[in-house]
Amino acid sequence: MNDDEFGEKVDRALGHVSASPSVGKWRDPAVQGSRRPGFIGRPLLAMVLAAGGVSAIGIGAAAVASVHHPPSPTPTVASTAPIALHTPSPTASATRTPTAHATGSASPVLTAKPSPPPVTPPCVSEHPAGTVCGTFAAFKLPTPNAIPSSIVSGLDGDLWFLEGTTLDAGGNKVGRMSTAGVLLSEWTIPTPDSEPSGITIGPLGMVWVTEWKGNKLARVSPNGTILEIPLPGQGAHGSTLGTDGNYWIPESFSGDIAVVSPSTLKVVADYPTGAGTYPLNPIRGFDNQVWFIKQGSGPEGNRVAEISSAGVITDRYTLPASGAPARTLIPTFDGNCWVFDRNAPTVLKLAPSGAVTAYPVPDSAFIGGGATTGPDGNLWFTSTIPGQVWRMRLSDDTLTSFSDPSIAGVGGIAIGVDHNLWVTVGNTNSIVRLS
Repeated sequence: MNDDEFGEKVDRALGHVSASPSVGKWRDPAVQGSRRPGFIGRPLLAMVLAAGGVSAIGIGAAAVASVHHPPSPTPTVASTAPIALHTPSPTASATRTPTAHATGSASPVLTAKPSPPPVTPPCVSEHPAGTVCGTFAAFKLPTPNAIPSSIVSGLDGDLWFLEGTTLDAGGNKVGRMSTAGVLLSEWTIPTPDSEPSGITIGPLGMVWVTEWKGNKLARVSPNGTILEIPLPGQGAHGSTLGTDGNYWIPESFSGDIAVVSPSTLKVVADYPTGAGTYPLNPIRGFDNQVWFIKQGSGPEGNRVAEISSAGVITDRYTLPASGAPARTLIPTFDGNCWVFDRNAPTVLKLAPSGAVTAYPVPDSAFIGGGATTGPDGNLWFTSTIPGQVWRMRLSDDTLTSFSDPSIAGVGGIAIGVDHNLWVTVGNTNSIVRLS
């Protein structure tokens, strides 16, 4: 995350704590006579985990890993008391290994494809005539200035999210909420002001969190025990589980990708990604390799690349030079990958053939702060300004926006096991359910 992104969230006005959700309406003219849209289904967690885990990215030398044991959480009230840091246990070691760079043989083809006119349902505040197809409910967080960001659906059926991803945020926590909107717990990350940047659900219900400023990978157990593994580089930004069974973590500030063994809790490798590059947001691509975004103005920047288990990096796509940094990278069930050029704003479809197709997103800014795929096969993403949730229907590449005053400043997005969309909203310090 760069300073401009930090500034974007820092400037938000945050709401007050409320014990009960606020309830309203949202509309979709394309779905008639249905209270709950049928296009949101139960997340295929097993399928996604097989492809490298469920993850969400928010807006970092060998050392000793530390274990953090929180008190037992209550089922209805979040624990906000400080949690003691206990004696460190396992040791992490780092091995820096030079990487060989390879360049893809086929040159990507960029085609500018104008989007069809977006279907934009009226805002809830206008109360137009039409069929009501759903409701929204906002659940306030008790921690002042928490600024919730990344959110994922866990193996336990609960929603896990991060708090405090900007310089002056008051969170620095990992939160857990039921799909009934009950805040189960908030666990403080042991490293102060760590700025958690990405959250991934791994096997056995473990939750893995990257610390952008703390330069650590934190493992959070279902009972809230937090173990932190120091990383050799700086600016950790997201993680994904590779086919080798290890977690791959881009270190944006130092231009490396660290590899951590979840069994030994040690850093087993650290690969440089190229001069002047700024790696972030790893995923498992359609070839089952680890993919990531390479930001940077140098000759090796502004790319989507893959890295093999041996550390060999291959550039797969060159992104359009729009002057705006690409942020989120996400695969969809149709075999494509998608990148969000957040300031342009444009959605880029990356086809296996190497073709890149651009879809402008009208009347929006800071798109793709959160993105997810639903079991319907469609792509969902957020737009912080003016506060929208967008659906890209993959059957015909049609964009539809869903707007509501309650989601101004929306960030992360996830599909819950209750078949609803859940988003984080920094402006109101809330988790919002769209059903």
